[in-house]
Amino acid sequence: MVDIGTLRHRVRLERPVSTRDDNRAPVTTWDHVATVWASIWPVRGREYWAAKSINAEVEVTIRVRYRGDIGPDWRLVYRDKVYAVLAVMNLRGEDAVLELQCKEVGHDG
Repeated sequence: MVDIGTLRHRVRLERPVSTRDDNRAPVTTWDHVATVWASIWPVRGREYWAAKSINAEVEVTIRVRYRGDIGPDWRLVYRDKVYAVLAVMNLRGEDAVLELQCKEVGHDG
């Protein structure tokens, strides 16, 4: 079971929806599925030099109550940060807590 006190962040769960634009080119949009309570822990952060600029890379672990529909193609939005889901783990196989390994991929808005 998850300690309710650690779930203090509101995150938006979004799943990808594939459509086509007017020119029939594939376009991915994001469908808001739910807003849930979560805990967020930084795992690793680093800066690297690429294309003549400094880039930051942040990985986090996000825990939420169990849901059977979250997949590695989903994303989460917390405040203005967007996190891609890299892995979904059902802790101890108890269908109580999901641990999501995520990577920050941008900003919402």
